[in-house]
Amino acid sequence: MSYTIEYNRMVFKKKLDEIDYYLLLIRQGSNNTTDEKGLRERHWYVAYVGEYKGLWKYVCDRASCTIGGGVQKCKGSNSAEYFVLENYIKMYRSKIKNAKDFEKLFESFSITSVISIKTELLAKDLDGKVRALQNIVELYSYENRGSNWYDKEKTNFHHQLRAEEMNRTLLEELNTTYRNEFTVSYDIYDNRIKRSRRKMNW
Repeated sequence: MSYTIEYNRMVFKKKLDEIDYYLLLIRQGSNNTTDEKGLRERHWYVAYVGEYKGLWKYVCDRASCTIGGGVQKCKGSNSAEYFVLENYIKMYRSKIKNAKDFEKLFESFSITSVISIKTELLAKDLDGKVRALQNIVELYSYENRGSNWYDKEKTNFHHQLRAEEMNRTLLEELNTTYRNEFTVSYDIYDNRIKRSRRKMNW
């Protein structure tokens, strides 16, 4: 049985125009993937970016996966066990209530925003989400990294985020998303341990 092991989680909050925006980081890995030392791999992921209600919807959807063991908790250095659903919700309630300030996020992590857009759409005058992402790429001077490694029909754009840039536009548009036309994801470097813990996005 393949399942996800959740090792840690951190919640950050930023108030803009009287609205609280949240960013949820989760450190997790698969029970089937190990590193060169034989230990199960674990990486930090940007799980959610957005407002309070959306954050709780994400947490509740994820909590439902704990019932059948799809998401389990770390036990010891290389094993796992089931979460108790009520304790899982309680744990996240505490994390959200005590969310850290956004500036703390950038003290601990270096985060690169990765936007991949279907190449054929870049030359078209489109509305909606694709146009919004193209505007972000242009406004924040994302670097064109060429074709997506796994999907040659998409073009990758990278930009290392800074605390002072985190405005409503980014916090509303850059939630992790995987669609045929585009993907929004992140590369994360944990500055506290001085070695890469990256999610490969291409």
